[in-house]
Amino acid sequence: MLGAGGAARAAVFGLVEQGAEVFIVNRTHETAVALARQSKAKALKHELFAKSHFDVLINSTPCGMVGSKQALPIKENELNADLVFDMVYNPLETPLLKLARARGIPVITGLEMFVQQGARQFEIWTGKPAPEAEMLRVVELELRRRLIEPSVRE
Repeated sequence: MLGAGGAARAAVFGLVEQGAEVFIVNRTHETAVALARQSKAKALKHELFAKSHFDVLINSTPCGMVGSKQALPIKENELNADLVFDMVYNPLETPLLKLARARGIPVITGLEMFVQQGARQFEIWTGKPAPEAEMLRVVELELRRRLIEPSVRE
């Protein structure tokens, strides 16, 4: 897990609950240590992260998000996983996802997480199955429109 904020916290607790061994790397190592203690995960210093290989790399930082100054949460040569999940959903194709795809690494986009969160909320509030395909279509369409629209206005 790259990052130790709110999104990371939810994911780490869920992963540990499902039996995953989770390592947390954060810009501020002490924050990673605190989350690791609370969640029964492990904090990992960046130097050790760079030398390791993981089944899944999850980015929960804002790196790569529209408006974020840092495009990648790691150096290009540190992409060391069999699957990459970037929680960032705007833009749809983040620099991290582009790098992973260029290296032939399967990805899960932040759009999928965003839609699944909305689907679960829909089901909780309505008691009915969420129209996931329609939700995905509408969210993706709107995000693509927002990517095009700012340049049209200039």
